[in-house]
Amino acid sequence: KLGLISFERFKVVVEENPQIKLVVCGHIHQEHTQPFGQAMLFTTPSTSVQFLPKAVEFTTDSIDPGYRWISLNSDGSFKTGIERVANAD
Repeated sequence: KLGLISFERFKVVVEENPQIKLVVCGHIHQEHTQPFGQAMLFTTPSTSVQFLPKAVEFTTDSIDPGYRWISLNSDGSFKTGIERVANAD
């Protein structure tokens, strides 16, 4: 639940404010997208190691570090994507 102290209150705020179109969070070391009320929720990958999705025990993934870019438009629309950065070992 995003690690928030008051997730339910945050959810209500997003659901009651249709002008909120985008919720972004990080520090989960994975990219993920899902609907969140009328908004979209995006997580961002780590600029370090990635965690293996759906792993039962802590496991790192072999996918390269990355970041999410976001382009906000004046009409309230947006574009976002993930860029991966080759690991310089």
